[in-house]
Amino acid sequence: MEENKKQSDTLRQRDKARKDFLELKKMQQENKDKSEERVAYSGEIKPITFAQKLSHFWYYYKIPVIAVIVAVALVSFVCAQCANREKSDIKIAIYDSNIVPDMYLEAIEEYFEQYCEDYNGDGKVVVTIMNCSYQAGGSSAQYQVTMQQKLQSIIVGDKETMLFITSDSGFEHLNTLTDINLLNPDGVKLNEDFYEKVTLSEEIAMPKGLSLYCRNIEGTLIENDETAVKSSQNGLELLKALSGE
Repeated sequence: MEENKKQSDTLRQRDKARKDFLELKKMQQENKDKSEERVAYSGEIKPITFAQKLSHFWYYYKIPVIAVIVAVALVSFVCAQCANREKSDIKIAIYDSNIVPDMYLEAIEEYFEQYCEDYNGDGKVVVTIMNCSYQAGGSSAQYQVTMQQKLQSIIVGDKETMLFITSDSGFEHLNTLTDINLLNPDGVKLNEDFYEKVTLSEEIAMPKGLSLYCRNIEGTLIENDETAVKSSQNGLELLKALSGE
């Protein structure tokens, strides 16, 4: 009897131990599953397919990608414009306190092209006009300052612009801008033929009394510069052609 009781106690203890072991195992499995779930959903969700990866990349980086695409497009456009832009054979700056309307610039370029040669050998004759004129008493102070700065940049940094269109008062002013006279005095007065061909409207007048002058480079820092010397020679040739010599 006593032996049966001991066996019964042993079985109950074994069953309890087995039950406790199974409970412990279940709890360990549940903790493991929760841990894996936390790891799976912590941080970024990792894409599985290529489409998911692409969608994930676009979601996070679409703004930088768009910015790069726009920048590349702008650079390509600028490069294409520069590559297709015609090179000038002669560059002429207009400076006067009586404004030359921008609407006349193309006609002025075409007028001087008939006296110009293909100096750069590209098969085309191209004259480029840079307008630095303003209207004294009419243009705003800011506009006049802008034109003066544009003129200064041409004088200081542009070795190709050797011809200037200006009036007698403009000639005197330009010759005060540098230590030596900026312009040679031997200019060519623009005649009625010039005004007839470039004036597109009687209501918008061209300033009268304009002359074409060549820049003086002797004794300057660009006296021996190859580009400046060649541009000066080309400018003098155009002056001779214009004067009929």
